[in-house]
Amino acid sequence: PFLSSTIEGERKQVTIIFADISGFTALNDAARTPDEVERVLQIVNHCLHMLSEVVYEYDGYIDKYIGDAIMAVFGAPRSHEDDPERALRAALAMRSRLETFNRNPPFPLAEPLGIHLGINTGTVIAGLIGTKRKRAYTVMGDAVNVASRLEGVSERGEILVSQDTYHLTNRLFIFKERGPVEVKGKREPLVVYELLGARSRYTTQRGIAGLRAPMVGRKKQFATLKRQIADLQKGKGGITVVVGEAGLGKSRLISELQQQTSRQQADLLWLEGRGLSYRQNQSYKLLIEILRQYLGVSPDEPGEVVWQKWQAVGGDLFGHRQEEVIPYLAMLMGVKLPEEATRNMPLSDSLLLQHRMFVAVGEWVEAVAPQKPLVLVFEDLHWADPNSVAVLRFLMTMPQRLPLRLICITRPEKETDFWPVKEEAAREYPDVYTEFVLHPLTEAQSRSLVDLLLQVEQLPDTLERLILSRSEGNPLFMEEVLRSLIEDGTLVKEDDTWTMTRPVTEIDIPETLTGVLTARIDRLDEPVKRTLQIAAVIGRVFSYTVLTGVTGDITDDKQELNDYLATLVAAELIRERTADADGDREFIFKHVLTHETAYNTLLLQQRRAYHKRIADYMAPMYYLKGEEYASIIAHHYEQGEVWHRALTYLIRAAEASTTTFDNINAVHFYNRALNIARLVEDLKPPTLIQIYEGRGNVYKRLGKMDEAQADFEKTLQLAKEGHNLPAQMRALGELGKLLTSREKFSQAAPYFEEALRIARQTGDKKGLVDALNQLGHFKFNIGRLTEAHRSFQEALDIARPLKNTRLIGTSQDGLANVLLYQGEISGAIDRLEQMTRTWRDIGYYQGLMEAYIGLAAAYHMQAKYDRSDQICADALDIQERTGDLNWAAGLHYYQGQNAFARGNLPAAQTHFAEAVSVARRLDNGIWQSVALTGDSHNHRLTGYAELALSQAQEAVQLAEKAGSPLWAARAHCALGVALCGVGDTAQAETLLQDALNRMTELGFVPDQVDMLAHLLDVFLQTGNWDKIPPLLQRLTGMSLASDMQAHYARARLFAAHLAEHQQQLAQAADLVAQAQQIAQSTGNRLLEIAATLHLARLHIRRQQTGAARTAWKQAGQQLQKIAALLDDDVQTHFLQHSPLAKLWQEIQTLL
Repeated sequence: PFLSSTIEGERKQVTIIFADISGFTALNDAARTPDEVERVLQIVNHCLHMLSEVVYEYDGYIDKYIGDAIMAVFGAPRSHEDDPERALRAALAMRSRLETFNRNPPFPLAEPLGIHLGINTGTVIAGLIGTKRKRAYTVMGDAVNVASRLEGVSERGEILVSQDTYHLTNRLFIFKERGPVEVKGKREPLVVYELLGARSRYTTQRGIAGLRAPMVGRKKQFATLKRQIADLQKGKGGITVVVGEAGLGKSRLISELQQQTSRQQADLLWLEGRGLSYRQNQSYKLLIEILRQYLGVSPDEPGEVVWQKWQAVGGDLFGHRQEEVIPYLAMLMGVKLPEEATRNMPLSDSLLLQHRMFVAVGEWVEAVAPQKPLVLVFEDLHWADPNSVAVLRFLMTMPQRLPLRLICITRPEKETDFWPVKEEAAREYPDVYTEFVLHPLTEAQSRSLVDLLLQVEQLPDTLERLILSRSEGNPLFMEEVLRSLIEDGTLVKEDDTWTMTRPVTEIDIPETLTGVLTARIDRLDEPVKRTLQIAAVIGRVFSYTVLTGVTGDITDDKQELNDYLATLVAAELIRERTADADGDREFIFKHVLTHETAYNTLLLQQRRAYHKRIADYMAPMYYLKGEEYASIIAHHYEQGEVWHRALTYLIRAAEASTTTFDNINAVHFYNRALNIARLVEDLKPPTLIQIYEGRGNVYKRLGKMDEAQADFEKTLQLAKEGHNLPAQMRALGELGKLLTSREKFSQAAPYFEEALRIARQTGDKKGLVDALNQLGHFKFNIGRLTEAHRSFQEALDIARPLKNTRLIGTSQDGLANVLLYQGEISGAIDRLEQMTRTWRDIGYYQGLMEAYIGLAAAYHMQAKYDRSDQICADALDIQERTGDLNWAAGLHYYQGQNAFARGNLPAAQTHFAEAVSVARRLDNGIWQSVALTGDSHNHRLTGYAELALSQAQEAVQLAEKAGSPLWAARAHCALGVALCGVGDTAQAETLLQDALNRMTELGFVPDQVDMLAHLLDVFLQTGNWDKIPPLLQRLTGMSLASDMQAHYARARLFAAHLAEHQQQLAQAADLVAQAQQIAQSTGNRLLEIAATLHLARLHIRRQQTGAARTAWKQAGQQLQKIAALLDDDVQTHFLQHSPLAKLWQEIQTLL
């Protein structure tokens, strides 16, 4: 019952005053008779009344009286945006009033009374405390204790202020820093300031000390204002109204205008009056400020001085009407008039008296404006007292005939006294009326403002995005967010550069903004405010239907709820959005900080209750709408601490995110699910398996292999503990695949074998097919084609009766890849193309990617580079959308190979480098090795033979570390080619021959074809003609049978070299022409250049100089096209040192 009892209240940021009157103890001790005691009591009550009235003047709340002390609160029950300022002004006024009291006490005092105060700002719980019989509104929290402790250590006459209050008011008041003070209940001493007095009322707490930026985003409005001032100097008056939310720069816009006119020494008179939230009950306040400025009289100077000033200027201004006008102006200013001055005034008729005061103000304007064009600025009219607004309404009749510009600044608050006056002016005086509505800055403008404030070119991206998202284009919010980061030491300036001292992922609402935001909410009627708070619990964007379903404790009447929402829209706290796909109305909080403030005012117990209510309502409502709502429902159950339901929906949200490839959120949901799982009683083991296995799959997709391996190992452990054989098989398979991808073949084998053993033991045919397919891929990767074929075929035979498309397709995909490397490339392409259609039909992207990687290789082998490139582009598009990196290295490698064949060497290098980068992220040494071999060939052809050798050596190290004879042979082949490039033909021949023998043993036909061609290159370079014919016969037969066009063209070139060696020049020329034709038809530019140069040399030997020169020029043009793609320095190197360029130079010498 204790824990479930309801707390009525809310969280509030407040400023608390503890004020204790000194001297009553002595009075009590001196009182001897009942009459004397009664007198003491009267004095106590009189003083408490006097001090309480000060609190009420500033719209504070008397929480309690504690003997002769007062506890006052500013910010509860109702918040204001300037509660700390109000509290400090009230404190100063209390001290001043008590001094006045001491000068004229109602009874003689033995010694003057004194006062000492403690003030603190902080978050409290505000609400009704007590029992049903007696309850009272109060505030509770550590902030109250600190204020009390400060009052306790203060001396007579002192006002001690906490550091929190100081930071919120230090530009408005004068303080003296005191040494740290130790107080009861605090481990660390408190930093304390003594309040000495107030600064000018025109100072502001806003902005960042020492930082000021040029005005941003208001160029158009500023230009219009400057034109209006120019027109005013020509005698044309007008009315300008500037409307905007707090912090959008209304005052800054007018301040910049005033400063520019001052700098330009414009011949005009500029006077300002400002509304204050705590002076709305002071009549004519704005006019009083304007008139005091005109007279040059400070607010503290007495009425006698004001009267004398009017007497001094009245004759020049009003002539013979001086005595008719000045008394009314002085009375409006609160001056106590001499009796003779009031003799003819209608003091008994308030309406007539007010009318004559208005006329007097009008006569003053009519007297001043013709002498010097007059600008009257009325700031913060949303806080203006009714009489000031009434005078302003009267003045709006005058700009049409006088050089008078009225500038009115207000927030868009329609319930204020000024708003109907503004609307009337727009209707009645359209010729002279202008209105600016300021909107939030754009993202670009906001970014510019931040950079200008900090004087940096660019903040760290994460911090900049966070600042922009929190401020949403409001300059004040932006400055206050920055200030909070500077004050808490997150942003530090060092050597004119701002640096972050810690990573920042969230920024709390700055305390300087809490009052601004809370005050707007507290002005709402209670049911409207509660509606806003519940809407905030639903989310920044909230559905009308959901809101209707969870606000039954406020109203069951839909029309009433609609009225509440209309009020919130009118108050510009929310706005309605376009209805969603189902036609449900949607609303959004206009600013993220407003949403958070409304939410934060609720107590934790209230939030939990509303979150649970919202989740319970949404769960059945959205059940049929799809899993996209699971994360929202999970959030509400999580915040409502309904752990078992939160866990269910978080897992659903994670699985939904996995399905839509929202991988980062999927991991986030799984992480939250694991955290909540610890709080769920009687948690079933399969649930944890589901979480770890799911997260492991997402980690694998993201390339986070260590994390994925850890999750699958945990899955395996839980599955073993729970005797869950299907889960064991899945975990074993995934661990085997992970280890294979990380070239740990010897460690991977036992996992596949154990998965297969369990599958056979349990008779789980689906699991058996999965295990066989996984084993087939493993065997394929270590070069055992026959064993791989056997596994895939057995898997296919078992899968077909199951009629499971995924299982059948995976087996067929594996068999197609075996077929591909057995040299039956066309047959493999047919099967893989069929598989891509199947995978698209069932939406299985993993299978589609496997098929794509096979097709990219197959089409490249057949020199169909365009088709191979298209396959890679399609696959990489899927990879980009899914975030799954596991195929990206291979796809970039084949794009690099295609670009290399076409002679686009920079593109080839880019793709090879990307392949290496991705492979490193995946910790995949095999694909690093493969990509390095491609880049090695690219650098060798560009003329960087030593770099090519270095890359080939690195590729060998990576491949040998993997322990697979297949990948090691491929790397050795690349090293042999690189060695040949640096002239080490003997070592090159050994490596290439060994690699060819290994590939022959393994049965990988395309690799044999490639290695035969490279070995023939070595024999040509060394002139080892006897070894060429048998290898050439193998190359020709295998390339022709496999339809490997580029390699068949190379075989034609080798045959031409052999014919040329045998002096069969005509036959050689025919063979070269065949090779050249194939190269041209396939787009293999490198092969075409080699063939053309060979043809040029044959023409020279046949003494066909013209034809030779033509072929030589053609080859040179092709080389120039390749070179044009390269950077300047590389271009020069290529044209001097590449093998093709050297051959071209040799032909040039012969010519």
